[in-house]
Amino acid sequence: MRLTKQSGYAVRIVIHCALAQGELSRIVDIAEACDITKNNISKTVPILVKNGIVEGVRGRNGGIRLARPPAEISVGEIVRAIETTLGEAVGFGSEKARSKVGKAVAINRMLDDALEAFVSVLDQHSIEDMMPKSAKAKDLAFLNTPGATSARSSKPVPRRARTRNKARSRTSTQSSR
Repeated sequence: MRLTKQSGYAVRIVIHCALAQGELSRIVDIAEACDITKNNISKTVPILVKNGIVEGVRGRNGGIRLARPPAEISVGEIVRAIETTLGEAVGFGSEKARSKVGKAVAINRMLDDALEAFVSVLDQHSIEDMMPKSAKAKDLAFLNTPGATSARSSKPVPRRARTRNKARSRTSTQSSR
């Protein structure tokens, strides 16, 4: 079975919060440490909050932290929360198809059973199991995907700043003449 990227992001976000040991984690910090865009984090965190996996604190000094100890949060629980769209076989899910096919809709029940069996294996592993034993709260390099850090490590200069710098250099050059 394949999981969406969002499931991987969710697991990495939860591990990051577990390593923070009860301290609040800001989206900006998670994005940098886990190499996930702020947009993807902003889509994933509300689902985790709704399912009681993390808790959010609003405000200037807000952030997220685990709602429960890492040993009580299973990987399966996270995947179940994110993968809400249980598979429906194409052509068997619509009302029109059901009336024509009849008992063939049973394939959707089989797919649901297969997904549940897959996730039940993930239920056997907690977030605590996935945390490195020697990891320090600040050492989050293992959360980055391989090869992805080099592409994002150099932050581009915003366009507006570049044009301002060019304008300043022109005026300084003209004044020195």
